[in-house]
Amino acid sequence: MAAQRYTASDDILQCLQELSDEDFLEDGNDDDIDYEPEFIEQDDVSSDSEQSLFDENNLPAGDDVSDDDYFFYVGKDGETLWISNSDALNTTRRRTRAKNIVKIFPGPKGSAKNTLTPLDAFSKIISPDMVDRIVTYTNIYIMKTLALNVALRAEKGEEPRQRDLKSTSRNEIMALTGVHFLLHQKRSLRLDDVTDRKDREKIDKLAAVREFQSDFVKNCQNSYSVGEFVTIDEMLVAFRGRCGFIHYMPQKPAKYGLKYYALCDSKTFYTYSLELYCGKQLVGPYDNNSNKPTDIVKRLVEPIKNSNRNLTTDNYYTSYPLAEDLLQVGLTLLGTMKRNKREIPPEFISEKNLQVGFSLSGFQNDMSLTSYVTKKKKCVIILSTMHDTVDIDPDTHKPETIMDYNSTKGGVDSVDQMCSTYSTSRKTRRWTMTVFFRILDIAGINSYKIYLANNLENNIRRKEYLKTLAISLMQEHWRERAQI
Repeated sequence: MAAQRYTASDDILQCLQELSDEDFLEDGNDDDIDYEPEFIEQDDVSSDSEQSLFDENNLPAGDDVSDDDYFFYVGKDGETLWISNSDALNTTRRRTRAKNIVKIFPGPKGSAKNTLTPLDAFSKIISPDMVDRIVTYTNIYIMKTLALNVALRAEKGEEPRQRDLKSTSRNEIMALTGVHFLLHQKRSLRLDDVTDRKDREKIDKLAAVREFQSDFVKNCQNSYSVGEFVTIDEMLVAFRGRCGFIHYMPQKPAKYGLKYYALCDSKTFYTYSLELYCGKQLVGPYDNNSNKPTDIVKRLVEPIKNSNRNLTTDNYYTSYPLAEDLLQVGLTLLGTMKRNKREIPPEFISEKNLQVGFSLSGFQNDMSLTSYVTKKKKCVIILSTMHDTVDIDPDTHKPETIMDYNSTKGGVDSVDQMCSTYSTSRKTRRWTMTVFFRILDIAGINSYKIYLANNLENNIRRKEYLKTLAISLMQEHWRERAQI
C-alpha cells in the first residue's frame, strides 16, 4: 500500500475515525511485566444516605420532651450530649467563630495563572518533565524489546529492520497523548523504568504508576486553589484483567475496576487529590497507609489543612471522631452518618411513624446533629461542624444542613460522569494503562477549568476544548513527520 501523507488536521481526524477499535486492541502477553494474576476484592460498604429507622421495642418514643427552653439528648454511648436549642450555646460566645471564613477564591495559582491556550493549561497538569520521563521509560522498554528481536533475527540469519530501530520522542508522545483524546493508545507506552520495577514492586504494589501519579497530583495542587467546599468520595474505573487489586462494587455501574479515592471541588469539579486503592500494602515505606475511612480522609485533606474549608462526605467516611480531628486542623465537616454510631441519640432514629419532612436537631459547642425523615420509616442523619444553628428552608421545608449537603456532595460523582462522557479510555489488559487513561481524563477536565478561569471571555465547550488540545498536542509531531 502506498504511503499517505496528511498535512491537514481534518484529514488526520478523518483517518483516525475510520480505524476500528480492533486495530488497537492489545493481544496480551503473559510474559509482560504489567500482567499479574487477577484478584477481586468485594466492597460491601453501602454509602446510601437514607437509612431505615430502627425497629426495636426498647427504643424511646421520643415524645416525652420538656416544655423548657432546652433539654438534652443522650447518645447511645451514654456519654455524648446534644442540646436541643443552639441559642443556649450562643449565650457563652463572645466573638464570631473563624471557621469557614475562606479568604482564597477558587482558581488558578502560581505558574498556572494567565495560561491563554489549551496546551499551556494542559502542560500545568501533565508537565513536560512528566512527558520526558515517559519518553525515557518507553525507550528503555523499546530497547529491551529490540535487543531480543535483533537476537532472534540474527539466529535466522536476517538483518534488523530499520523500522524496528526507532525510539520515541517528546513530540511523538505529545502527539500520542493528543490521539488518546481523539481515539486510541500505543502498546509500548511505559510510565516507569521496567528494568528495576521488580525490585520496587517488592515494597510497593503501585510501583508501576507511583511516580507518574504522584507528579500528576502535585501539579494539580500547585496549579489551582479549590473553593470553600470540597468533597471526598470513590471513583470506580472500569477494568477486568490481570491485576491484584480489582475491586467489586455492585452499587457502581461498572461493578468491577480500580478504585480511586478523590478529593474534588464541589462547585468547579476540579480534582485536587487522588489515591489509588491497592488493598493491604507490602512491607515497606507505604505499609503504614491505613485503609480506614478516617485515615483516608486525613491523607487527602493534608494539603488544605488550616484553610477553614468545609469537607462533605457520605456515611462511609463521616464519624464523630473525624469531625473532632478535622476541627483541630482548621476544617469543618458536613456528612451523613450511619445510624449505628454510638454518638447518635435514640430519639433521632426511633421507630415512631413520623411524618415525611419531620426533623430533629441537637447541638454541641462545635457541632450540630440533624435527623430528617425523607420517606416513611426512612431518615437521614447529618453531622455538621459547619452549622451552629439549623434553620428550615422556607421553600423546601428542609433543614439547611440537608440543603447544603445536597448542594456539595456531588463533586466526585460529577467528575466521574464527565470522564465517562469524553474518555480517552480504550480496551486494555494492562491496569497501568487504565490508570493512565483516567489521569488523562482528569487532566483534560482540570486543564479545562484552568483555561476557563484565565479566559473568562471564552465560553468554549469542553468537547471543543479537548479537540483543540488534541490537535495542539500533535502539531509538533506533524511538523517532524512532514520533513520525512
